[in-house]
Amino acid sequence: MATCEIPALRIAALLALYKIAQKNTTLEKLTNEINNPNAIVGMYAMNAIEQTEVLNKTTEKAADIALKSDYNFTKRYATRLKSKFE
Repeated sequence: MATCEIPALRIAALLALYKIAQKNTTLEKLTNEINNPNAIVGMYAMNAIEQTEVLNKTTEKAADIALKSDYNFTKRYATRLKSKFE
């Protein structure tokens, strides 16, 4: 599978793939986008993860990673997602 160089397209593709196949590996790849050097990419990744409505170890890990982000909006997604685990 070819890798897309445009983060927004990668995230959109991963979200679409998740909706089709619902594989945890797709969620893991979205989680990897959270620490992208472009802070907005991390926010988009968290948005996509939240859209899956999955609450499992992978999405909790994603929230934990995002809580450490320097970008406030990414942290907001993480806080909201973490609250669903309580």
